[in-house]
Amino acid sequence: MKKYFCNLKTSISQNKKQYLIRLGCLLIGLYLFSLSIALYVPTAVGASQVDFTNFSILALFKDWAKVNEKTVEGLVAATNYKLALMSLYGFLLLVSVVFLVLSIIREYKITKDKKLWLQLIPLIVLDVIINVGLSYVIDGQIEMLKVIGYLDWLFNQSTAYQFRTIFFTIAFVLYIVGLTFWIHSGWLLGSYNSINTNFMRLTKLPFNVSRVLMDVLIIIPGVIMLLVNPISWDIKAKFLLNYVNIGTIGFLFLAGPMLGKTLGLLNKITKIYQ
Repeated sequence: MKKYFCNLKTSISQNKKQYLIRLGCLLIGLYLFSLSIALYVPTAVGASQVDFTNFSILALFKDWAKVNEKTVEGLVAATNYKLALMSLYGFLLLVSVVFLVLSIIREYKITKDKKLWLQLIPLIVLDVIINVGLSYVIDGQIEMLKVIGYLDWLFNQSTAYQFRTIFFTIAFVLYIVGLTFWIHSGWLLGSYNSINTNFMRLTKLPFNVSRVLMDVLIIIPGVIMLLVNPISWDIKAKFLLNYVNIGTIGFLFLAGPMLGKTLGLLNKITKIYQ
């Protein structure tokens, strides 16, 4: 352990610029990513794969939004978003660990290097830290937007759909940019990103393909929970109208390829991985 920290100290002293760039990318990425989630959640112009499953969790408890003191069934409130997100991130962490274990087993059969198993420690510890921390950061962003009246305005049924679409588009752009900086930093990726990294390592698939497959995997639990939910099919239909839309298609099938392009572009600019 002492040797590890000595090597880290030496690496930082020799590559200060690289570490500063990575730290900057991490902070910018986390801020923009969390802001994008808070911005698009109340738009009801489709949900990301993560939030479709989050909202399906909240729908199990009939946690519906209220507008002018009236419950709007099929539209999920953002009050318990943090708890649902941490639950989903916990599930993703388990899947990510499984992918990494399978990769380690395959590599261990060849190298017989027991140190390979130590890779599980930073994955679990750091992912738990970022999973919990990010959930609180996103919740804080949602509360900030609530204070300025953004949530009430978008939840109001009189708000024109084109305004919802505009804010969704802004949020989606911030989502791509935020994820690009975050992933480029290579630090504290969290289960949402590490599940893809470990799946790529296991399958040797390219980033674009792996990301799309993992995004589809994330939405499957949400679909199952919605199907088994005892609420009426009328409410389920309203739920789907709110959270399955053009935006969902964008998150599922466009985000992965777009991230592949933006990550390549950012790497050419920073040159920290060359």
